[in-house]
Amino acid sequence: MDLDYTLLILGAMDLAFGVAGLLGKIKIPVKYSGKSWSRAYGRDMAIGEIILGVLWIAATLIVGFVEMNSTVRAVILFGSLVPGLVYAFVTGRKYKKLLKDGVQ
Repeated sequence: MDLDYTLLILGAMDLAFGVAGLLGKIKIPVKYSGKSWSRAYGRDMAIGEIILGVLWIAATLIVGFVEMNSTVRAVILFGSLVPGLVYAFVTGRKYKKLLKDGVQ
C-alpha cells in the first residue's frame, strides 16, 4: 500500500470547506456580496469544492490500494482534477458575466 496522505488530507479539506460553504459559512468576495445571486454563488463554489474533494479522496484511495505503474497513477490523479476545475471555470464565468452585466 502506497497511500499518499497529503493528497488524502487535501481532499478531506476540500470536502470540509465545501460542506461549510453549503451551510453558509463561506466568505464571499466583496465584489460578489450584496447581490441577489450571492447565496447561489456561494453554493456553487461549495459544490465545486465538494466535487474536487470527493474526487481527490477517491483517486488517492484507488492509487493507494491498486497496483499500477506511475504513468497510470499520474493520469488518474490529474484526471480527478478535471471535473472540479471545469465546474469551477464554468461557474466562475457565469458569475463574472452576471457581475459585468450589473445584475443585482
